[in-house]
Amino acid sequence: MRIISRRQALLTLGSAAAGIAAASRTPNTDTSLVPERPIDVYAKIRASLRDERVPAWYRGHVFVALEGEIPRAVLGVEGFSFSRYTRRGDGAWDTKLVEVGYFSDVNSGTIVDQITNPLTGKMIKPQHFKSPVQTFVAQADGSVISPYALKPPSQFSGHIWPPFRQGSEIWVDEDTLAKLTGDQLPPGVRVESPNRVLTLGSMTTYRAAASDVANPRLANAPCTFHLQELGTLPNWLEMGDVHGNEMWRLSGRKISSPAELPKPLLERIMRDHPTFLSKPEI
Repeated sequence: MRIISRRQALLTLGSAAAGIAAASRTPNTDTSLVPERPIDVYAKIRASLRDERVPAWYRGHVFVALEGEIPRAVLGVEGFSFSRYTRRGDGAWDTKLVEVGYFSDVNSGTIVDQITNPLTGKMIKPQHFKSPVQTFVAQADGSVISPYALKPPSQFSGHIWPPFRQGSEIWVDEDTLAKLTGDQLPPGVRVESPNRVLTLGSMTTYRAAASDVANPRLANAPCTFHLQELGTLPNWLEMGDVHGNEMWRLSGRKISSPAELPKPLLERIMRDHPTFLSKPEI
């Protein structure tokens, strides 16, 4: 049986649909860059109101929560992504994202290809990831649609919540949630057994200055984001038949270019995926 990563499964849900941009700062004002609808506010904060690639960096920790026990941090995680949002005529947005990510020592932050699981004492090989192109549609009413055809009992639910003012900032929440059987996973991570079920949940809050969101000179509002994910324990953690969940906590931000990435992460991406930064598929 192929080893399945919960993160990889969530990343590939949007993969059925088959120059590096800095934050856009145009010299002249443009009223089309002042979002009027909630979904457009989300698009400006999350990516850009222009059809352009937007880079972002994140880091955080992976926890294991066993039934009846306190969750414990077992790994660090760090990654980089490109996003591109394209406006549709019906008021929705076509969204695309590609990313690479690496697991690290929970204390030092050093990327590791093998490490001892502190909960079991077993040597494990963390499954670093490079996603295919993740394609979703963010509709005007806030619902998110995956183009990947799922058969029951597999299911997907996505939602963009209305933006709200928090002090000098605008916050907007994004949820992508899924239940997948092994034989319903996309190509590349599919297993033949329908008995292998993964539950996946990604809940993210994006934050931007209200003045940037309203600025007609900006297509792309600088933002920070905070993500929590909850899912089935992946096989590569070598946890056996225990009952529990994997949890992620990440923080990140848009960046102007990959040159802003921490040097060890940048060098690892360039080594493992030489064309990713210059030709990222979106």
